[in-house]
Amino acid sequence: MQSSQHDGLVKTFIDRPQLAVEILRDLMGVDLPDTPLIHVTSMKEIMTSTDWPIQDPFFRHLHDRGLEAGLVEGEPKGRAEGKAEEAARSVLLVLAARGFDVPDDTRARITTCTDLTQLETWLTRAATAQTLQNLFNEPG
Repeated sequence: MQSSQHDGLVKTFIDRPQLAVEILRDLMGVDLPDTPLIHVTSMKEIMTSTDWPIQDPFFRHLHDRGLEAGLVEGEPKGRAEGKAEEAARSVLLVLAARGFDVPDDTRARITTCTDLTQLETWLTRAATAQTLQNLFNEPG
């Protein structure tokens, strides 16, 4: 919901676009040029545009920064997920090689596990387990 404060701020930015650039620079830590790249009145159009690639330098910078952050965060996460999937696959392969008929609920428990340490424990147990229940039970 817009307020008079919101409307006043928008008017200030329209009247003083350099101020908008300075505030965005300070708040977002984005290295912006000293001259405004866009006017506030065109921001809505840019933000709702479906035209790609993004042509406006300011929004291109934000897009690229977000993409870079996503890659930095996503790559290790993807590697961890890949390792977990491979470990789960290995558990199932060992069980199959040993002649176990793995029911769907057990298969789901193994394939949905994302804890690599747990999967490695199950893989070790799969090599010697006498029953499927031994795979999940703590020894002792």
